[in-house]
Amino acid sequence: MAGRKGRSGPPKNTNASRYGWRVLARRGFVRPSDAWVVRPMEQTRARLLSDKPDVTAHEEEVIEIISRMKGCALLCWEAVHGDGLLKKVDGEVKVHRVSEELRKFLKLELDALRLLPPDRRFKLINGGATLADLLTAATTTEQEPQA
Repeated sequence: MAGRKGRSGPPKNTNASRYGWRVLARRGFVRPSDAWVVRPMEQTRARLLSDKPDVTAHEEEVIEIISRMKGCALLCWEAVHGDGLLKKVDGEVKVHRVSEELRKFLKLELDALRLLPPDRRFKLINGGATLADLLTAATTTEQEPQA
């Protein structure tokens, strides 16, 4: 929409959206039978963000990739579960075609997880006061006489 800040392109354009897969799911591009995938994707994203409350832009993009690959892998697992891993075609046993795609999605998810550092970050409390500051404040309040 021309003239609106942060909204470039024609209507229903997802370029300016922050989470494109959510917009696509809401607009009906995800089949109703596959809509169950959106919730595990959001849960995965929320769990990863809870480990890192102050994520960088790079980490946020990696988390988005992980959540997308999780949804794709879940859809592949469902297809393999419904049809089976192996098929017998003309007397020849073949591996399900989706299993190759499943392998790719799982590898991409694992590679993206390797990009995230394993450390956890904690939120600062009391405006970033150090432990020594908190201890001195606690001892001074204990020493003051009660009126």
